Order: sequence, then structure tokens, then C-alpha cells
Amino acid sequence: MTLQLYERIILYLLLFHTLPDESMHYLYSTPLLQSMEDWLDSEDIDLLTTGVLALGNFARTDSHCIYMVENKIMNKLLDVLAKNNGVKDDVRLQHALLSALRNLVIPKPNKNAVIQAGLVETILPMLEIHQPPVVFKLLGTLRMTVDGQGKI
Repeated sequence: MTLQLYERIILYLLLFHTLPDESMHYLYSTPLLQSMEDWLDSEDIDLLTTGVLALGNFARTDSHCIYMVENKIMNKLLDVLAKNNGVKDDVRLQHALLSALRNLVIPKPNKNAVIQAGLVETILPMLEIHQPPVVFKLLGTLRMTVDGQGKI
């Protein structure tokens, strides 16, 4: 096995441990959340994608989502998406980013903040992408963003 394969296995194991609710709640109170946020600055696509997926897993409760918006983790996710919202960008990363952002806009208090931060403008170029996983998440993110909003 190569070093890169070992690294991928470790990243997948990390993600696996953020999936169950009990693990997610426990890990949320550890330095892991900050580490995942730090990974948003990585140029390694696997590390970056893993960080986004883990943050998306943490964003499964309203309190976690509100925290992530209030503490500007959402802005970092939008910055990463703005750099990766084109037809030729990595589909896995785009899917992970849209999943995380979709989770963040579920709590009503977050909707306006995420819209004001530029979510709609950032994802509009993605309408040119015709990869089914991205299209599905894009539509879900847009729908969840406008759900319950009188006017954007």
C-alpha cells in the first residue's frame, strides 16, 4: 500500500466516526471541529473534501448549524465553494460543500445570514454543471434556502 492510500483510509475512518449522532456530539466538543475548519485552507483535495464532509456531518443539529454560521465557518465554506463552483472542478468536493451548506440553511435563523453572505451568487454558476450528484444537491440547497422565506 502507498502512503496516499493509507492517508485516504485514515480520512475515511475519521469521517466514519463523525456519522453516528453519539460520536458527532462527542467529537463536536473536542478540538476536532477546529481541525476540520483548518482543513478548509488545505490545497490537498482529499484533506479539503474530508474537512468539508466532517463539517457537514457536524451540521446535523440546529445548535451546531447556528454556531457554524455565527462563527463564520459558513463563510469559509462559501469561500471554498467560490473557488470550486465550475464545470471542471472536483465533483466530490462540490457535492460535499453543497451538502454542508444545505444543512446550515435548515435552521430558520441561518437562512438570511447565509443569503447575505452570498450563497445564491456563489452557487448560481453551478447551474452549468450537469453531474447528477451536484445537480441534486444544488437544487436541494436552493430549495432549503428559500423554504419559509417570503422574499430573497
